[in-house]
Amino acid sequence: MVRSDLHVHSRYSNDATQWLMQHIGTQESYTGVDDVYTLAKNRGMDFVTITDHDSITGALKLQQQHPADTFVSVESTAYFPEDGCKIHLLIYDLTERQFHEIQRIRSDIYDLRAYVHDEHLAHSVGHATYSINGKLAYESLEKLILLFNVFEGINGSRHSSYNTIWRQVLMHLTPDDIERLYRKHRIEPCSDTPWIKGVTGGTDDHAGLFIGQTFTVADCETLPEFLQCLKNKQTRSDGRTADFKSIAFAFYKVACDFSRHSPKTRQSKGLLGQMNRVIFENKRPNIRTRLAMKFMKRRRNEKLKIVTRAVDELVADFLHNGELSIDEKIDKVYDSMAVMTDDFLTLILESIKNDFRKGDIPGVVTNFSAILPAIFLSAPFFSTLRYMSRERKLSTRLKTEFLHNQPGTKTRTLCFSDSGGKFSDDVLHTLHYLMADPDVPRRAMTIVGASDSVRQPSGPFATLNLPNIYTYTPEFSHVYTMRVASVLKSLELIDKEDPDEILILTPGPIGLLGIMAAKLLGIRAIGLYHTDYSEQARKVLNSELWISPAESYIRWFYSFFAEIYVPTREYFMQLGDRGINTSKIKIVDDDAQPSLFSYSEPYPLLFGET
Repeated sequence: MVRSDLHVHSRYSNDATQWLMQHIGTQESYTGVDDVYTLAKNRGMDFVTITDHDSITGALKLQQQHPADTFVSVESTAYFPEDGCKIHLLIYDLTERQFHEIQRIRSDIYDLRAYVHDEHLAHSVGHATYSINGKLAYESLEKLILLFNVFEGINGSRHSSYNTIWRQVLMHLTPDDIERLYRKHRIEPCSDTPWIKGVTGGTDDHAGLFIGQTFTVADCETLPEFLQCLKNKQTRSDGRTADFKSIAFAFYKVACDFSRHSPKTRQSKGLLGQMNRVIFENKRPNIRTRLAMKFMKRRRNEKLKIVTRAVDELVADFLHNGELSIDEKIDKVYDSMAVMTDDFLTLILESIKNDFRKGDIPGVVTNFSAILPAIFLSAPFFSTLRYMSRERKLSTRLKTEFLHNQPGTKTRTLCFSDSGGKFSDDVLHTLHYLMADPDVPRRAMTIVGASDSVRQPSGPFATLNLPNIYTYTPEFSHVYTMRVASVLKSLELIDKEDPDEILILTPGPIGLLGIMAAKLLGIRAIGLYHTDYSEQARKVLNSELWISPAESYIRWFYSFFAEIYVPTREYFMQLGDRGINTSKIKIVDDDAQPSLFSYSEPYPLLFGET
């Protein structure tokens, strides 16, 4: 058995194709050819190749230096001429003559397919479900299935769920599927058994961090045998997949390499540059940096102290633990960023609480706007989470079209609640109604909250308890305690759940987190409106002062939902009067009467679910 990482980039991938790299002006990669070979061999790869974008310069250098166990490859950029959809085709063991011909014809994917077929070149379609230039359609994937024999089963830079869905589609293709696709597109299939596909694995590494951790496996011994296994569809994929944390870390590494190589930057001498040396080179910060950090600790600015403390603790942790694996480094950096963000939020929420007690509406608004810098600290992780979710719609349709008869298929719903599983009859009735919705196949519902002790709710519900960072019990309520969850740590847990949709029961902090998660994951958010919050504000606070802000907030909050469920027609009318589009409001029970304030004491505005 042999292994090879069949998707690796070097510094000769000059033109950035990733959106974030294009934004900051970096190359695709700064990894040296020698580094690619050394890392791959150290991690157990029997054969090594480089697949730079439309370039074989690095691959040729690799083969010249290590002719016995390497081969020349390329990641060729091709296009569907009918719509300009861009596709990356990995082509292996090619000559310079073949490369130049590929460069000449690659603008038309049909011509490229014909050439690869005629030349008997080993190949694999890279990250097929990822839309490189925003033009990938479901029909494009159908055409690719007809055009090519081999696809990446695991791309190390894509989310595990998308890799899994695509791999399952390839594994479960039938002759009837191929016949159906041929009648639709009139493209001749690529072999006598086009429903049988080969799969490969590769890291798609740009930063020199993960080389050799995703790979292709074949039951053979020599390099010629391995290449023949690729052509015969006799390989399999194995190894790690990515999450949004590792992708953010890889982008950060490329940005650091860009800074170090660019003559226009002086980052290597500053605090950020010293942090890079600690994280990526395990080197202690210089004396100038250590003195600067000590000076910042003495400043009275609380926000600056939060940043300095987080950096100081991260540096100490890295240096104390010595050599850390890449995954350990990613986790430590992410945890440090999460704590720093949480500390910012806690500081601001304390100010908001004090303004709320005094009835200072402008102060509340001002402090809410102060949350933005704290959110900005988390922006790289938000961006990569959203970036990785671009494949979701296509993957969902693939699952529907090709895997609908596979056992275990369910719609995974995360239900965001402030109550820790304590629901009124109205809410429970609506949840059970949703579980039985004939338009959605078999919902599997998990209740998400940040309670110190989540109660197991009635019915077939699992629970997910998010880490709580802030607690506030208003003086005028002994029933409800508001809890705010850690943003970054919660997003990590939510992403691992891999939900298909998010249901939100509360317009409080947990509900806001649910909306953020739905937006970042690219999934639909549905809401449940079961309380007249304006009326609650009037009764609980005994003041008209908060009515207008409450109305504005509720109108803004419920505008995010694709569907809104209400228990009665009266609630339907309330939302319609507040300017919500009534076409997306669904009444659970037309004959029921509203049951405001199910408990002896109503929950205050934004907090409760009964």
